[in-house]
Amino acid sequence: MDTAKADIILQYALAAASEADDYFDRWLGKIHLLKYVYIADLAYAGKHGTTFTGAAWRFYHYGPWDAAVCSRIEPVVAYLGAREFVRQNSKYDSDLAGWRIDQDEAKDLLRSLDRQLPVEVSVEVRRAVRNFGNDTASLLHHVYTTAPMLNAAPGQWLDFAIAKQIRDPIAASADASARELTAKELKRRKEDMLKLKEKLRVASANQGPRKRKPPAIQPIYDDVFFQGVRQIEELAGPSPDGLSGDAVLSDEVWTSEARKRGQLP
Repeated sequence: MDTAKADIILQYALAAASEADDYFDRWLGKIHLLKYVYIADLAYAGKHGTTFTGAAWRFYHYGPWDAAVCSRIEPVVAYLGAREFVRQNSKYDSDLAGWRIDQDEAKDLLRSLDRQLPVEVSVEVRRAVRNFGNDTASLLHHVYTTAPMLNAAPGQWLDFAIAKQIRDPIAASADASARELTAKELKRRKEDMLKLKEKLRVASANQGPRKRKPPAIQPIYDDVFFQGVRQIEELAGPSPDGLSGDAVLSDEVWTSEARKRGQLP
């Protein structure tokens, strides 16, 4: 792994978090910082087929994990002089402690690091931090549903080449569509849009005042209602008591086509 690159991403994520409006949204814990480095590697791989940091990511517990990246978090926050924030409780052990940096310092840091990062990396990390911040559950759900994770089983190494394989056909299709639109076609589309707007305006003007909807009928919870509920419950019969057991799933579910398409957790 390229330690310097991992350190830059960790610093960048912390600096980006400082842009949050809410004071308590400006701190990030280990679990957040680790996943933002993964997101940076994924963004880079989508264009180049390989990761930015060279970290050896694997499917482990809460999603993508790399011990080398994790070991760089405390040295980085110490280097930045980040302030520590400790939560009273959390579902995730690595979510208890977090760090934040001063907003004024973060602005200068962002400008400096922007010049050292590929555009696709800086844009995606900043967007992810803005969207997820320190919302652990949402961030984990996001990384769980990325292509390398959906194509791996617990314990396996993640293949980032799949990210470029997925991105290339989409990008090629978009480029082809853009090239097919001539200046004449673009002008026609604009004219069609203007005609549609005018048609909607006229239709709205001719519609007249809107008719008021009748008030909604409030439900009545009387003796008849409760008698009907009891009859339905009697028809259903007694509920089974004392049932217990374990559902056993085949390990093949992790590499199934349904999971690769994002249809399974």
